[in-house]
Amino acid sequence: MWPRWIGIDIPNLQIVGVHIPSWKQRPVDSEYYWEDMQSYFNRIIDNKVMLIGDMNVYEKGTNSEKKFCELIDKGMKDVWVEKGYSKDRPTSNYKTRIDYALMTPSLYEEYKDSIDMNIDDALRNEGITDHSALWIEY
Repeated sequence: MWPRWIGIDIPNLQIVGVHIPSWKQRPVDSEYYWEDMQSYFNRIIDNKVMLIGDMNVYEKGTNSEKKFCELIDKGMKDVWVEKGYSKDRPTSNYKTRIDYALMTPSLYEEYKDSIDMNIDDALRNEGITDHSALWIEY
């Protein structure tokens, strides 16, 4: 397995880019990364952290969807949904939402009134990638 997490630490904020393998394609790897993410979440819940990237939780009934929902139930904020947009907005050529921006409760609460999020399909529509870009501004 190769690294699928990368973090950027700036004063008072950590941004973590993630790519979690699809449960359907690589169930053992997916299980490993979701367990790692759950453990990480338990350590950072009170900090200002954003997790952003390809989480592959589109397949209903999979362990990936279950683990994602557990993070939301524990307090992580799905920025796109929190801003009032449809949870079903596709971010991939597979016509599903596989890319997410999640924030810890303290980070979201601090910036919820000034956060703006967009999904940019330009590169995906040009065939350069099979993902849309996620934009977060605050």
